Amino acid sequence: MVVGFNMHMADLASSIDFEKLGSDGFVIRTAGSRLVIAGGALRGTLYGVYTFLEDYLGCRWFSSKVSRIPKRSRISLGDIDIEQVPVLEYREPFFFCAFDGDWAARNKSNGNFPELETRHGGKTEYTSLFVHTFDHFIPVKEHFDAHPEYFSEVGGERISEKTQLCLTNPEVLELMIKRVKEYLGQHPETRILSVSQNDWYNPCQCANCRAVDEYEESYSGSLIRFVNQVAEAIESEYPEAAIDTLAYQYTRKPPKYVRPRHNVIVRRRNPRGSTGRATCAPLSGSCCRFPRLCWRPLPCSTE
Repeated sequence: MVVGFNMHMADLASSIDFEKLGSDGFVIRTAGSRLVIAGGALRGTLYGVYTFLEDYLGCRWFSSKVSRIPKRSRISLGDIDIEQVPVLEYREPFFFCAFDGDWAARNKSNGNFPELETRHGGKTEYTSLFVHTFDHFIPVKEHFDAHPEYFSEVGGERISEKTQLCLTNPEVLELMIKRVKEYLGQHPETRILSVSQNDWYNPCQCANCRAVDEYEESYSGSLIRFVNQVAEAIESEYPEAAIDTLAYQYTRKPPKYVRPRHNVIVRRRNPRGSTGRATCAPLSGSCCRFPRLCWRPLPCSTE
């Protein structure tokens, strides 16, 4: 058995496209009497080993405390030639048991919350900013008195309590881009940075925001347009960083026309059992019974 890129697979390396495998992809192959498991430098080989144990030897890791490891006196294999490259670069089942580092690695979870260490190949990190970051980047306490127009207009008035940002205000966009660049400059290891709504309702309903959201038939319209512009502005300086935002509460329904840029990630979240009424004015056609299906993979915007 040959595991990983080493001197024993020198004659096989040319047949494996390691660039295509990226950080998490792998191959499992039989080559004559040898079994070869090799993959991307970060986690690929590790994932290949766990996949072999699962698919060919029947191992299962149901939870961090419950597993099934069969005992076999003999292992017999036929010809094998598989290659796997994950479609999703970020994978994170979100429940407490899934945060165990060993369980996460065995099930190919590489997200921010699992306790993944160097021996697991690390993880894709959000650094310290996970979600609900509007107020972090543009704090209402810092700006509202001088610039109430930066924040949500609800019922004809700009509000400072449980507010969001006015996403069609060009000064808000300029300030957000500045703050995001400052953060990335201070945290160059960041690969995903959240620019996302605060954890309550009250989207801006000024004339400009309202026009965009009516056109897009969802409050996510002004959000995705705003986030796209932030992502475009940081791309040349920080090509490895992606901007993340939420499909959550009033933005769960996707916009009708605008699409996220290639460096924008939409993280869909379910409301936590809220029974209260939304405090945002209804939009025509804004009801979405199946938002999970609506946020299906779509071609990204190239603009």
